[in-house]
Amino acid sequence: MDINDHIINVVAAFIAVEYIDHGFDKKYHGWKRWLLFCGGYIVYFCVLTGLNSLISFEGLLSVFYSGVLIIYGVFALQGSFYDKVFLGFLWNLIALLGTFFVYGVMGFITEESLQELLNVKGAVYLLAAAAASIAKFIMGRIVLGFYRRMPEPHRKEHWMIAGALLILLLTGLGMFELELGTLAGKAKYGLLTLLLVGEFLGVLILEKIYHRMGEYQKEKLESEFREQQEKAKRENIIDLYRIGREVNHWRHDMNGKLDVILRLQKKGHYEEAENNIEKLCQGLKQYPDLPQETGNEGLNAALMKAIPRCLDEGIKFSYVVIGKPERIDIMDMGSLMGNLFDNAIEACLRLKDGRILDVVIREEKEKTEIRIENSVAESILQHNSELMSSKANAELHGFGMETIDMIVQRYHGEYIYWEEDGHFIQEICLMHGPLLHDQ
Repeated sequence: MDINDHIINVVAAFIAVEYIDHGFDKKYHGWKRWLLFCGGYIVYFCVLTGLNSLISFEGLLSVFYSGVLIIYGVFALQGSFYDKVFLGFLWNLIALLGTFFVYGVMGFITEESLQELLNVKGAVYLLAAAAASIAKFIMGRIVLGFYRRMPEPHRKEHWMIAGALLILLLTGLGMFELELGTLAGKAKYGLLTLLLVGEFLGVLILEKIYHRMGEYQKEKLESEFREQQEKAKRENIIDLYRIGREVNHWRHDMNGKLDVILRLQKKGHYEEAENNIEKLCQGLKQYPDLPQETGNEGLNAALMKAIPRCLDEGIKFSYVVIGKPERIDIMDMGSLMGNLFDNAIEACLRLKDGRILDVVIREEKEKTEIRIENSVAESILQHNSELMSSKANAELHGFGMETIDMIVQRYHGEYIYWEEDGHFIQEICLMHGPLLHDQ
């Protein structure tokens, strides 16, 4: 081995150890952390140099490189042993693909075989090694970035991924061996057959992994949606409890004031009693009107929550209910109207004045029609045509529109919206019939 080989091995060892080091938090800091890093680097360099001095292509012996990275990870890095083993063996595939890519391009340009390229020395050799090192560094960063963001799958899926990577690694080693041109006759065709089988199995396993990851993502979204629904139910219960306490407090306070007025009248203090009655009337005007009985407890709850909020926020709120929408499930109606009210109130709050929210609900023989109209500060359709959540941490919000769409679909309904004269108008039609709660 000449000086160029040692330079290449110095760079290759640093990139490999830095790869596994970058993927985990460190157990130690200061001189201990750097002592372990230098130790892992020296061991990797020695193993790399030793194997390269014996053979030009390590093949399955490259497992020693993964062993060094795993041992370094156990002593110097935090994290699970499984992740260290997984990323350690993954480095073999990264190193193989990076090298094979560079030599493949060089072979295409120079029209030389892989065996001839491996024996090339001098400036061309340094150039190829530098390009391969850059490719491996970039691929390592991409793999680590993807692995950190990947949702934690079940143990079974981890082993499936490991199996697929092992097959790809063996396939890559076989392709490298095939390109070296050292095999002939039946051995060559046998290896080619194994490579085709390996690629087929690898594709099948990756397809299965992709399918299962999609199922887990769907389950995660459904779980988040259910959590949001439960949170909304708890908030409605708390609001109803708060309103009930306010009513009880108002009733107790009213009994005391009426008792005082009655005693004043009995004593003939009519002027003082009249003044107290006027004060009582002024106080009653400050309380919001409770919604009338609509025939649907879910709608009642949504109105009881929206009315005082609109009063506090200076929103002129009006509603009309024609008929009794009692054929709509109370939970569905409560969730639907609650989300519609929340969205409309949030839009009104962006206005300094002119805040208006009007609701009309009409019950007919075969359908329930809902029309909700609210003022807006700017065109929603122009700036947010998909009606996505504009709150901070939008990934944690946005479930309101999903709820609305789901309920509309459940009742085979129709949902349309448009803008007119600074107002955002929504119309929903829910068809009556068997409720599809099991869908």
